[in-house]
Amino acid sequence: MKRKTTIIISIIVVSVFSVGGIYAYAKYFGPQTVMQTNPDKVNCRQGNVLDGVDRQARFTVLSTCEKVIGIVHDMTRTKQDDGDYQFNLVIQEPYKKLLNQGNSNHVNGMLVIEIIPHDQHSSVDRLT
Repeated sequence: MKRKTTIIISIIVVSVFSVGGIYAYAKYFGPQTVMQTNPDKVNCRQGNVLDGVDRQARFTVLSTCEKVIGIVHDMTRTKQDDGDYQFNLVIQEPYKKLLNQGNSNHVNGMLVIEIIPHDQHSSVDRLT
């Protein structure tokens, strides 16, 4: 009887960890497909806008292509460990819709911009 109880408890524990692992993968690490909805092929990356992004499930895509105007801050001109270039942007009022509480809490209300290696040699990425 004790052996059966141990086996049942082991099965339950393995099941809980398996479900937790599947949830974590889907929520934090899994791939996502977010197709471009803007037909502007000159200024907007076409296809899956998250293609080449590390840990895609971290992101909620609010818009697949936006133009913003702002002042660049925290640009180091060096790549991060994952090969991305990252900087923050203080954006003007019409573009504040792109910000959320995370921007307020973590980067003083600025928009975080990352240019992934996939897009670093693209003519689409321009800073003007």
